[in-house]
Formats: sequence, C-alpha cells, structure tokens
Amino acid sequence: MKVFALGFVIGAWILQQQAVLPAVFVCLAGLSLAFAFYFYSAKLSCLVSTQFNLFGQAGIQSTFKLLLANLVVAIIIGFCYAAIFAQYRLSDALPKLLEQQPLQIIGVVASLPQSLERGIRFEFDVEQIITKDVQIPQQISLTFYNENYANSTTDPHFISNFHVGQRYQLNVKLKRPHGTYNPHGFDFEAWALEHNIRATGTIKQYQLISEFVWRPKFMVEAVREKVQQRIQTVLANSPATGVIQALVIGDDSQMSSADWLTYTRTGINHLMSISGLHITMLAGLAFGLANFLWRKSARLTLKLPARKAAVVAGFVAALAYSLLAGFSIPTQRTL
Repeated sequence: MKVFALGFVIGAWILQQQAVLPAVFVCLAGLSLAFAFYFYSAKLSCLVSTQFNLFGQAGIQSTFKLLLANLVVAIIIGFCYAAIFAQYRLSDALPKLLEQQPLQIIGVVASLPQSLERGIRFEFDVEQIITKDVQIPQQISLTFYNENYANSTTDPHFISNFHVGQRYQLNVKLKRPHGTYNPHGFDFEAWALEHNIRATGTIKQYQLISEFVWRPKFMVEAVREKVQQRIQTVLANSPATGVIQALVIGDDSQMSSADWLTYTRTGINHLMSISGLHITMLAGLAFGLANFLWRKSARLTLKLPARKAAVVAGFVAALAYSLLAGFSIPTQRTL
C-alpha cells in the first residue's frame, strides 16, 4: 500500500511538470498499460509465494520485481488520474466570446459572503442559464458593488443583501479567472482552479426567487454564516473580531494587514486559520469528556466500551468542526 501511495503521488507530480495536458487517448493507453503491469505483478506475486523461498536470492529478486511493477502501475495510474481530472476541470471553462457580455442566470449563493470595501463577494452555483445558446461554468465567483455601502470590512452595521442558500435570478458580466503571475506572489488562477471557480464576474441586477434552498452543502454554509454574524454582532468594535472569526469558522478575510504582519513576523501566521492543532485539540477534548462520562454508567460500558464510545465522540467533534471551518483540503487531511 505504501508503494502504491508513493507511486500515485509521483505520477501526479510528473503530470504537474508537463507544459500541456496529454490527449485522452494517451491516458487510455496508459491505463491499459497499467492493467497489463498489474496482471503481471499479480502473476509474479503468486509465483513468489508458491515456488520461491522469500529469503533466498531468487525470492529477493522476485520480490523486488514485484515491488517495482507495483510502483510502475501506481505511477501510471496517478499520472492518468491527474490528467483526466485536469481535463475535466478545465473543460468547464467560460468561452472567450462571452467575456464581459451581459448574461442572465439563475442559481444559489453557495459560500459565505466576504466583505469588500464597497460590497461583497461569494461563490455562486449556476442552476439555469436564461440567455439562450450559451454555456457557462456551473461554479463561479461573483462580486456585488454598491456605491451606497460604507466600508463593509469595518462597518459593524453592514448588512449584506445576499445570504447563503438564497436562489437569485441575476444579470451578470463574467470573465475568465485572471491574475498577475509574479514570483512569490499569490497565484489567483491556480487558486481558482483548485476551488473549481471557472469564471468571475460582477452583478448588475438581481431578483430574489427563494429564501433558502435545502441542501446539505447550503445548510452547513448557512450555519457558518450565522456564527459569523454572531461574532460580528458581539465583537463589533473589537480588534479581535477578525482573529476570532478566523479561528472559529476559518474565514481570515476580515483580519487587518497589520495583524497579518505581526503574526508573520512572530511565526504564528499558520495558526490564524484552522489547522491540525485546532481540530486535534477539540477532538481530544471531546474524547476525554466522553470517556470520563461514559465510565460513570455501568449499563453503557457493558453495551459499548468507554474507549470506543470516546473515539466516536472525538470523530464527531472533529467532523463538526471541520465542516464549520469550511472543509478545505488541509482540513480534510487533518480530519
């Protein structure tokens, strides 16, 4: 299993070094080759186990060939998987002819709205395209500007027009994700590709269709928004509002540049967003508390050992906090 995991990562890494993505038939040929290697390694494994002494010279050579074959298979599968997934992700792109063209769409606010100086930004799941004979990505990032807004990043009385789970009909103008590509700078295009945001744009007009769409994804994001609003209400004028919001729900967009500079210089900037330490700490606390309380009941311990019950409680706590934090890739890895 370790050899396969290592080979899979190497294959994905090799794909990342290519200037262009391979054609589909190349990936299919690679998968066919991987299956051929797989059957060869399976046959070799049976031969090693039945005819050779594993500790003899022939057995050692055959075992090495088996590991090498498995490594090659994993590399090919990792390469082809990364290539096919990249082709799928890039295929959902905004046509160049539609950039900055007025479009009418219907969809749902899919992420926690982030405050800007003159408005808000959020992810939007497109459900229907009203404009005829056009095709746009299903997941986009939209920004709504309003000249009447004060600075929404510092105004404690700022109230957004848009909330998670609301279905809207919008008039928008979209463009492909673009960003400056400077050394050691933020690569916006790579970030957008990672988050499956295949177009960005601005809202020109909007009409609310329904207050909330009941789906698990939107329900989790709605809870995060409620927690965010509660933090901003209670800590309206506190300089710690951005820090608390980052630690609780993983949204560090409200932290000031001065705070970021301080945390970077002191080497603790990685702790200002949800990390393995936070999730592990809460899971450990839930484990210890459940373990302590479960042991108090002889009836419960006879049905399920306290340690197993505590493991379940710890996992539930870790899962709940991971969802509250936005369930990003680092959070998923920690979970």
